[in-house]
Amino acid sequence: MSSNLLVIAGGRDGQERIALSLVHPRERIDVTIAQLLAITVVPDLTFAAPDGTLRSYAMPSVHVRLAPSICARLHRLTQAILQEKMDIVIAGEVVASPRVLEPIGAEQHISIGVYDVADAEQLAEKLRRGWARPALRAV
Repeated sequence: MSSNLLVIAGGRDGQERIALSLVHPRERIDVTIAQLLAITVVPDLTFAAPDGTLRSYAMPSVHVRLAPSICARLHRLTQAILQEKMDIVIAGEVVASPRVLEPIGAEQHISIGVYDVADAEQLAEKLRRGWARPALRAV
């Protein structure tokens, strides 16, 4: 059995800080701090019903707006992995493993659903300061 070593870049030594990673066996997309354009906690999901009225439901999430170059890569990847899971990794921890139901990235953001607003605030704070330190892992 052979292993490959994978270098996870990031950290304080002049390297780009990694805020989050989108990981699938086909590809890993590392998003640096500079490629995060906005991080927003959204407590409710509001949409227009067919009759034109607005409806809101408590569905806390963290919306992350990404640089166009990341969105293009994410869109290509998610088109290829429909119905498969993709890990969202923040600060070395898998925070979600959603099944990809449609291509992601055309709207230039991703949403990470959480249990409540407090969890959303914690996740947003982790993202704001989150980055992976250089490490070696056997793969």
